[in-house]
Amino acid sequence: MNKDIKMQNYTNEKAVENLKYNHIKKIEELKRIHSEGLKRGEKLRQKLEKQYQLNLYRNRAIMNSFGGDILSLSMRELIEKYDGDLSKYFAERAANTINKKLPPLPKSLVSFRRRREFINEAKKRANENQKK
Repeated sequence: MNKDIKMQNYTNEKAVENLKYNHIKKIEELKRIHSEGLKRGEKLRQKLEKQYQLNLYRNRAIMNSFGGDILSLSMRELIEKYDGDLSKYFAERAANTINKKLPPLPKSLVSFRRRREFINEAKKRANENQKK
């Protein structure tokens, strides 16, 4: 009987150790998952912050090209100049923007266009030679 009690105590101690081990293992796994989540969250935050900066830059560029001086002129001056109708102001700005000279093409696009034209001319010559 004494042996049975010792055996029971031994199995209880083993069960407690197994529970502790499993509990610690689960805690470590949850910590790992949490740290991965924090890393992903930080990457997402950085990505969204970069996207916000790009959008802010783009919006400022649009405002500068389309209606940039609305920021420098006071509203009272604009209302006096356009008799309270700001749509005239924006129509004028749009016309000025459209009439501006477009910037030249980048050199890489120009060279690509020349290469494409050269290839097309070579194909035409080859077709003409085959027909003869």
